[in-house]
Amino acid sequence: MAAKNTFFELEEVNVDGLVSTPAMFEEEEWDFSLLNEETTPLPTPPKRVSKFAQMAKSKIHSTVQNIKQSKKVLAKELMHLTVKNEELVSQNQETQGDNEDLNLLVDNHRKVIQVLGDDMDRYETEIFTMEEVIKTQKECFEAEIRSLEQDKKLQKDKYEMEISWLKEDLDECRKKNIQLRLKMHNRQDTEQSCARNQSEMSEVETYKKTIQDLEEQLRLKTAESDLLRSTNQDLSATNVLLKTEAETCKKTLQDLEEKHRIETEERDAKIDLLKSTNQELTEAKAHLQNEIDSLGKTLETQKDIQDQNKTLKIQKEEADSEILRLKSENEDLEKKKSVFEKEMLEMFEEMEDKLAAEFTTNLDKTEEISKLKNKISNLEKNKSVFEKEMLEMFKEMEDKLAAEFTTNLDKAEEISKLKIKISNLENELRIHNEKYKTYEEVENKLATQIQINCDHVEQTQTSLESEIRFLNKTVERHQNTIEDLKDKMNTQKEQDTAKILKLKRAHDELQDNLLNF
Repeated sequence: MAAKNTFFELEEVNVDGLVSTPAMFEEEEWDFSLLNEETTPLPTPPKRVSKFAQMAKSKIHSTVQNIKQSKKVLAKELMHLTVKNEELVSQNQETQGDNEDLNLLVDNHRKVIQVLGDDMDRYETEIFTMEEVIKTQKECFEAEIRSLEQDKKLQKDKYEMEISWLKEDLDECRKKNIQLRLKMHNRQDTEQSCARNQSEMSEVETYKKTIQDLEEQLRLKTAESDLLRSTNQDLSATNVLLKTEAETCKKTLQDLEEKHRIETEERDAKIDLLKSTNQELTEAKAHLQNEIDSLGKTLETQKDIQDQNKTLKIQKEEADSEILRLKSENEDLEKKKSVFEKEMLEMFEEMEDKLAAEFTTNLDKTEEISKLKNKISNLEKNKSVFEKEMLEMFKEMEDKLAAEFTTNLDKAEEISKLKIKISNLENELRIHNEKYKTYEEVENKLATQIQINCDHVEQTQTSLESEIRFLNKTVERHQNTIEDLKDKMNTQKEQDTAKILKLKRAHDELQDNLLNF
């Protein structure tokens, strides 16, 4: 009789353990779903959001609602199982015995919970370090983009000021040209015209020099516009990179949804298996209860039963205290679970804000690029108009010089002076070409810096991929531990069936002994 009561108490302990097991598995799986998420808090995004951002936001909301519904269903099932557990405990208050196996099972659960807590702390530290690295890299990229935008703005202001100065010089040259034409029509005799021509030729030389300076400045402006075009191309390349990053974020979100779906299916299968095993154990327990009641009625006259009842009462009180302690631990686990659910919701909201902010920044950058393209096209139009005006001025100056050189053959010395000035201008042109080479060197340096930044981004991506692979390995390891626990439960079930058979044999022997008695 004592052996039967002891086994029945072990059966009840296993039922209690099986009922509390899904909560542990659920907490463990929720912990693993956090491994590939980013929890970096970002500022609130602006109101403008693209269609793709709205679609992603609605998709994230739907996934959050699905997760909430699945959590509610699991909470209801957990409450149902806890109610069944309490009923089983109330039914078995009179027949609970030995508590050693219960203590072993509780210690095993404590060890598993401690290991999972240590793993969670390690994962949280690793995720925090990854978030810090990503945050610093993002700040560096934003600082570089701001510096490039400031440089572009300064260059643009400089070009606009220089163009205004060139227009003023061009207006002055036109006014002087008109004055020279009036002077040429008003001259009367050749002596005064020769004397006047010498002064006018000096002015013509100065005008020619200013025109050549304007040409050189125009050439420099074209080079600077090419530099702006190249920077615009670099910005478009960075925009493409940002779009690819957004696509990768979308893919990772889809992978997380698929993983959550698979985990929910596995959890539902585990809960069904635990329900079936719990039902089988309740049936076996009811059968044993009937057998024990029949044996208690037949053996009420024996004194040994009274002693055994006293020992059973003592063991029952100990088991009741242990069950209360397990209930308190289960309540603590439920509190941790509610805190964990709140953290998951906050993480999903932060992911929504982050995606919205990234899409709005991409839209702002595309608008800035379109504005720069419009400004470059306007500069090119102004350049074409300026070139036409310069050609007209050159034609007018050539006609004037041809007329003066046909009438004044004694101006060969001035032609030699012009050649000297042209050589000086060529020297200045070489100097400007050297300056243009320095601009090319600066451009090459910027290209190398951009390449270094791209390599750095690739290195960080590879490091993150290695971290993800490591976390996946840890997930597989914990899944293996869960499989081991399932195997242990199956072996325990087999042992319980063997004990049931032994009890049946003992019961048959007792009936035979009673008949013989």
